[in-house]
Amino acid sequence: MTERHGTGRFYLALAAITLLATALRLLWLDQATFAFDQAQIALRALTMARLGRLAAVGTEASVGIPHLPGTIWCYAVLYRLTTDPLLITGAVALINGGSVAGLGLVGRRAFGPAGGLIAAALYGLSPWAILFSRVIWGPDLVPALAVLWAYAAFRAQTGERPWPWVALCLMAAGLATQVHYVAVALLPATLYALIAGRWWARGRWPGLALGAGAVLLSVVPFVGAVWPEREAMLATMRTAGPGWRLSTVAAEGVLQMASGLEWPVIAVGQPAAALGGAWAAQRATAWVLLGAFVGGMLLLLWRALRRASGGRGDAGHGDAGRPFAAPFVLLWVLATPLLYSVHSTPVHHHYLLAALPGLHLATASLAPALSKRRGGRVLLALLVALALAQGGYWVAGLARQRPAAAAEIYSMGFQRQVLAALPDEGPVVLAVDCDAHEVCDEAAVWEARLWGRAHRIVDGRHVLLIPAEAEEADAALLLSASSGDLYAGWGHGAEPVAEVAPYRIARLPAGWRTSLAGWNAVEPRTLETGARLEAWRTEEAGGRLRLWLLWGITAEALPGQIQQFTHAYDGEARVAGEDFPVSARAWRVGDTLVTWADLAVPEGHGALSFRVGQYDLATMERAAILEQPEDPDRAIVLGP
Repeated sequence: MTERHGTGRFYLALAAITLLATALRLLWLDQATFAFDQAQIALRALTMARLGRLAAVGTEASVGIPHLPGTIWCYAVLYRLTTDPLLITGAVALINGGSVAGLGLVGRRAFGPAGGLIAAALYGLSPWAILFSRVIWGPDLVPALAVLWAYAAFRAQTGERPWPWVALCLMAAGLATQVHYVAVALLPATLYALIAGRWWARGRWPGLALGAGAVLLSVVPFVGAVWPEREAMLATMRTAGPGWRLSTVAAEGVLQMASGLEWPVIAVGQPAAALGGAWAAQRATAWVLLGAFVGGMLLLLWRALRRASGGRGDAGHGDAGRPFAAPFVLLWVLATPLLYSVHSTPVHHHYLLAALPGLHLATASLAPALSKRRGGRVLLALLVALALAQGGYWVAGLARQRPAAAAEIYSMGFQRQVLAALPDEGPVVLAVDCDAHEVCDEAAVWEARLWGRAHRIVDGRHVLLIPAEAEEADAALLLSASSGDLYAGWGHGAEPVAEVAPYRIARLPAGWRTSLAGWNAVEPRTLETGARLEAWRTEEAGGRLRLWLLWGITAEALPGQIQQFTHAYDGEARVAGEDFPVSARAWRVGDTLVTWADLAVPEGHGALSFRVGQYDLATMERAAILEQPEDPDRAIVLGP
């Protein structure tokens, strides 16, 4: 009866810790980041979930090669349910909140009920763990998968029917590595579990075969996609970063993440000492937790050495999983800093996330010994109190950043404000300083956020694209400050609708083409790029002449980056010129393209003529004029 009562209290306490940890991960989720990395994952996941195209590779790793597609596969499941990144971020937070309960169960098997609760409290309330648990990102899935892997490993050692747990352990480790290469650090502990548990023996080998087979089968699409580029990828890896070197950066990062040191620098933007007030105690609490972690690691090392020498180690506590725990947790924790002790690129904290749950499990290894002594129980209570304090500091840091996050263009709360200000219907034209969502931050973010709605993205420094649909319905212009004069002029005379700084939203009335005035009509000239010149005009002020061109899009654009050249001539002398991209990837048949070139013409110039056209930036070959196929210059002449 007493054992059942104790078990009930354990699960009640674990549920309370898990709820608190989950609440901290969901708190003010609108401050969570949705920037370039998140957008790249989202676009690939949306393509897989909504268009049915299997992702064979993931996003690019820091060493210049692609990740395996595990991250895309995981998020595709969520994007199949919704396209709202806030809801998907909430799902990530819930998954990581659930992993707190999972680590508590691992800790219970490894170090008893007290150990399970200590591990759950330290991990669940750790600012580092919370920070990396609430963003659409591959690394944010790694700790939860690591917990699943560890739980399966323990169940495989102690369960009555171990083979399903063997399979789950291997599949969790394989999926974690598919999600991010940092999970390779789980391999040493996995090999130890395989050997210690004799997974090749009767009752376990089916799980070994099933798990290993599933992992191997899952990498087939990736291998098929990258095999033709294998030599180039290896060369890229060899030359990545400033050069290979030996350092202790990873070890320092592990100590910080185990204790709570230095997280304010990333989450709040300042070290705790610079924040003043109650923040002065934050480092003190972290140093105490660091001491407990070091003590736990030393205890695990002692137990592992005793076990290796034939002693009882940590056996004798009434659970078959505990002799296995010390070597397993040591390998789990130490593999990551050892893996990154030699590196060519900077070692960021998210590279250490495979070890994060294990760090708090190591501290929890103190629980079996301390829980037997009154003074020890006081120390365990102190650890829980310090964990609560760290969670409180997280809330304080988040509150401190809330005003800044409200105006941060890469926070989801701000992006939702912009989307709410857009008209409910009609196409959207986003004007930024780069239209390639594969490489440009703003273009990537809004390509993902506007998924499912008719939209175009253009380089607004020289281009305004009017979708063909705008002939029937108003078009909305979403203008970034990076689009320059287009932003300053509210879309060059479009109707202002709203301003969510630093974005402006303007309305382009339906039938815009028919209301043109002041343009010089020309005999249409069509380029092989699919653009047909229909009108032009000039305006001059302050020594600058702006040449406006009006193009109609008659065919799908050629592949590659298309540039416009604009040259001004005084007689036969070229006096000014400007080239710029024309966002050809956004063109659709029936669209209208407005471009403008700012030409620094000399004072006292005579009557100017202009020669304009387009060319492929990669080959520098000018596009032919379909009405003048023999023209060697391939330039449309305007003016006298």
